[in-house]
Amino acid sequence: MLVMVKRKVVKSLKAGSNSREDLEYLQTLTAEDFQYMENPDLLEKWNSLQKTPGKVRQFTFSLVNRTHQVCERVKCFPKWAYIRHDKDDSEHVHYHYYIEFPNPRSFSSVANDLGIPVTMLQKVFDKKGILQYLTHENAPDKHHYEQSQIVTNMDFEQEIDSGYDFMQLAQDYWDLRHGKLNYFDFLEKYKTHIVRHSRR
Repeated sequence: MLVMVKRKVVKSLKAGSNSREDLEYLQTLTAEDFQYMENPDLLEKWNSLQKTPGKVRQFTFSLVNRTHQVCERVKCFPKWAYIRHDKDDSEHVHYHYYIEFPNPRSFSSVANDLGIPVTMLQKVFDKKGILQYLTHENAPDKHHYEQSQIVTNMDFEQEIDSGYDFMQLAQDYWDLRHGKLNYFDFLEKYKTHIVRHSRR
């Protein structure tokens, strides 16, 4: 009975329904419940119903399915990098991605451009750490990949060696002061640069 209800509601949503009941039901489903890969319009509707953080500039995600399409779509973004991991113990072949924009973007808009569920996207707090993880440079217990295996449009060495972008720090500080960036997110992002001084 439940399967029949799901099929009926999904069919109604695919036909363009925006009834409150149908949208409430859609919100209870996981992306895999309605085979998001075959229903891009329904995926966009589902993405719009998910709770996500505010707009950010840097995203990361991992993907097992639909890798060819996403590898092509990610190349339309200003800065991107990805790698195929096929030697990790007891894991399926998968891809790790990093994408960056000059201005903050919403999670749902990026997810819709990629054609993936918005719940796959994660906010990047430590750019250098994420970039190092592509080769497992900062994961000593995992297989280490060669930097030459990374597909990217960035100067990868420079991105890793540059540390934090101080123009970005200034922008983030401005966002923090004006309520556009959460205090704890700011601390998490710059924790390695914040020194706590004790009073004497």
